[in-house]
Amino acid sequence: MDHWIREAEAARQTSLDQVDYLHSELGPNATGHERLFFEIAAAFQTIMTSDDIEDVAALRTQTRALHERLTDELQALAMSVAALDRLES
Repeated sequence: MDHWIREAEAARQTSLDQVDYLHSELGPNATGHERLFFEIAAAFQTIMTSDDIEDVAALRTQTRALHERLTDELQALAMSVAALDRLES
């Protein structure tokens, strides 16, 4: 059991380290889909560290909505790139 707990905590810390890296790379000046990605990462960090069950539930709902918006934006971007590729050929 101790081994499982240590592995889970190490995975949690790795995830939080990645979020910290995103904060330092994207920062509050991110725009467009980068901004959405930044907001998702910030919510994830709060979810991983919060003890407030209601706050975590609200953040999970918010993060799902942000993820859907990000997915839509990335699909639109992919379609635009495909259209440009067709124009070039």
